[in-house]
Amino acid sequence: MKRLVTVFLSLCVFSVSYGLVFTVDKITYTTLDDSSVKVTGFSFSLVDVVIPSEVTYQNVIYQVKEIGNRGLVGYKNSSSSKMETLVISEGIEKIGLRGVNSNSKLKSVTLPNSLIEIGANAFSSLSSLMVVDFPNGSNLKTIGDEAFYNCAKLETFSIPSSVEYIGEKAFRSDKKLNSIIIIPENVSVIPFHCFYGCSSLSTVVLHDHISRIEERAFDGCTALENIDTEFLETVDYIGPLAFSYVPGIRHLVLSGKLGTISASCFHDCKNLEYVWLKEGITSVSLHAFGSCRNLKYIVLPSSLETVGAGAFGENTALLDYVDHDPRTFFFLAETPFSIEHVPTTDGGNAYPSLGKIVAGDKLYVKESAMEAYKTKWKSYKKNIDYMIPFNADLTYSTNYREFDMDFHITAINGNKPFVATCFKENSVTFTSLDDYIVPAETGVVIRKISDENTWFQIAELQDNTLSMNNYLKGVTYSEMLTPTTDDGDVNYVLYNGVFCQFSNAGMFGDHKAFLQLPSQTAGVSLSFNFDNDSDGIIELNHQSDRNDTIYNINGVRILNPQKGLYIKNGKKIIIK
Repeated sequence: MKRLVTVFLSLCVFSVSYGLVFTVDKITYTTLDDSSVKVTGFSFSLVDVVIPSEVTYQNVIYQVKEIGNRGLVGYKNSSSSKMETLVISEGIEKIGLRGVNSNSKLKSVTLPNSLIEIGANAFSSLSSLMVVDFPNGSNLKTIGDEAFYNCAKLETFSIPSSVEYIGEKAFRSDKKLNSIIIIPENVSVIPFHCFYGCSSLSTVVLHDHISRIEERAFDGCTALENIDTEFLETVDYIGPLAFSYVPGIRHLVLSGKLGTISASCFHDCKNLEYVWLKEGITSVSLHAFGSCRNLKYIVLPSSLETVGAGAFGENTALLDYVDHDPRTFFFLAETPFSIEHVPTTDGGNAYPSLGKIVAGDKLYVKESAMEAYKTKWKSYKKNIDYMIPFNADLTYSTNYREFDMDFHITAINGNKPFVATCFKENSVTFTSLDDYIVPAETGVVIRKISDENTWFQIAELQDNTLSMNNYLKGVTYSEMLTPTTDDGDVNYVLYNGVFCQFSNAGMFGDHKAFLQLPSQTAGVSLSFNFDNDSDGIIELNHQSDRNDTIYNINGVRILNPQKGLYIKNGKKIIIK
């Protein structure tokens, strides 16, 4: 019997090591085991709080491993804490559920390198919090749901590169958050409502490892002026309202992997001008691009089957349409989709798929599909055409498009497309495309030898390939162009009908091509041969007419030209 009592007492002493609660320096701890503790409370009278890496109680040293669930919650029974600063020491690995929640006077938080997890609502509703700092780097892996939700004064937060998971609503309603937010490469999902209502957020840096952007992830980020949307070309899913009311989006190229463009996905992106939906996208949902009143250029793929009501139109409580600038649509599908409407209470139809069609709107289709479109879209038939005008006022001009082009209409008048196929001994050879078919995303030079208008059309067969080399690159929408590339290649642009070396970084126009040559061409005089029948010198003048407007090869007007190479009426001339 005595032996049994001894065993019982030993068990009691052993169990006391777990769950032991004690207070040191007005901070309360609870043991996790016989050598570590978590923070489970504190005195609301503390102003500057430091959570130590270790604490001694009854001659036992404990390692502080975490801020427990609600461990530093700053509100209880109508009382609130006076804490203004919080420093969490090295060695602490976790902040639990609502760990530092509701400290209304807390202004700054310093976090340790050892921290691995920030739990759900850990720092939510900190109405005075302005700064969260990782002074010595970070090994943080997880930012939980609503971790920094409704921190109304939080101005800056740089997500550590070590982070692998960001929870839903993590930064929702942080209205003053304005600094650069870098999403680490380990994060593949921007979660539900992550930055919803961050109305001061001006810049977000994302990467091409992002696979999903959930519902309303950036909804209401009305100050977001700088967002590079190239990552969207590889993303698999964008949820409803994900980028609604984001004025910083001006150009969109969306991957066919999306399949469906979700409802109101880019609703009221007031500065959006350009949309290119790539092959593989089958559906554009209700109001996907609704109320994007500056949208001017839209390319829709042959895979597209359905376009919801108001997808490219109005999305407003008012039934009256809002006027917009003329838009240009390109429909690559041979069969037109059905125009959908949202019925009004009086039995009428509002918000058709393409919105209000105005007189200046152009709906371009393949020549073979034109009658099908006009038959099915009877009310739009005056806007439907297959001949696409191309501005080629000078002898030489460039073109670069999202789809395969057919220039046979223009070729009838002798105007032909060329690609730059060879560079040798300071000479660039341009070779004509004799079938007049230019594959998608292929830069071409159009040589115009006739005064007739220049046209092209959507090629009947898409997915053509270029069988020869091409030094011509291009852009589908205005982009920043630099004089040289990272590899040292030199960029040349067509200026007044002549290729000139690009000397200063600047915006390069929509659907234009430029010449990109090896670095050794910098500062070298080049000749340009078209099908080996021209050296690029169009005229040879022995004297100049003073009434002519003449420029040097750098585009500077010359009043009294001497001997040399110049540009007149868009043509090269030599004055002897």
